[in-house]
Amino acid sequence: MQCQPESQLKFITEAWQQLFEYLQGMSFSQARRVISVSAGEAESGLERLHQCPEDELQDFAQKISMSSAQNLLD
Repeated sequence: MQCQPESQLKFITEAWQQLFEYLQGMSFSQARRVISVSAGEAESGLERLHQCPEDELQDFAQKISMSSAQNLLD
C-alpha cells in the first residue's frame, strides 16, 4: 500500500466514514463492544501477519542448511 496512488486508497477513508456513521447510531455500550471486537480481530490479524515472515525465514534457513550439507557431501 505504500506505493499506491492516493486515489486507489480512497476506500480506506470511505470505510472509516461508514464505521463512524454506524457507531453514531448505537448506544455507547453497543459501540464499545463493536470497537472491542474489532480491535481483537485486528490484533489477531496482525499476529498472523507477523508470523508469515518468521515462517518464511525459518523455511529459508532450513533450505540453506540443507544446501550447505549437500555441498559438503559433494
